[in-house]
Amino acid sequence: MDQSHKMSDKEVLEKFEKECREVVSSLGLETYAFDLNSPKNTELKIYIRRPETQSADLNDCIKVDRALTDCIDNAQWLSETFNLEVSSPGVYRKLSEINHFKEAKGERVKVQFKEKLTDKSGKKLGRSHIGVVTEVHEGSCEVEFNLESIKEYKVKIDDIKSANIEPNWDEISPST
Repeated sequence: MDQSHKMSDKEVLEKFEKECREVVSSLGLETYAFDLNSPKNTELKIYIRRPETQSADLNDCIKVDRALTDCIDNAQWLSETFNLEVSSPGVYRKLSEINHFKEAKGERVKVQFKEKLTDKSGKKLGRSHIGVVTEVHEGSCEVEFNLESIKEYKVKIDDIKSANIEPNWDEISPST
């Protein structure tokens, strides 16, 4: 690649994803998501998990971090000073791809919309709501909200600013 061409955040993230997926897969793990914190491409995050548990422990994160060291040390397309963070997606895992929403079907989610929701009467209902994913289609999903004027809402993925799993801790009881 022409070194005079400064890669965009999107190009850096795509290249990072491509190189990391193979390394993570070779360790028997899978990638869940990637993040690149702008503006200087200085923080790269990779979220990993074990396919059988949908989570990762500290040892998994350490293995991936060590395995990526050579790849990253030789990557001239990365900013000279950056941090790599390897993590489990966590209990409040982010939902940013259609597959994430498919996996979350039946789960409680917090959705922050780009614009405020409006009910049929025109009343503004705010941007952030908690509901349960009931159906997932290509490019959209249906979420059941517990709002007086909206019960079920078809959500276009493009209309979502952010979304994550939102556990209901009152319904979760510890194992005995």
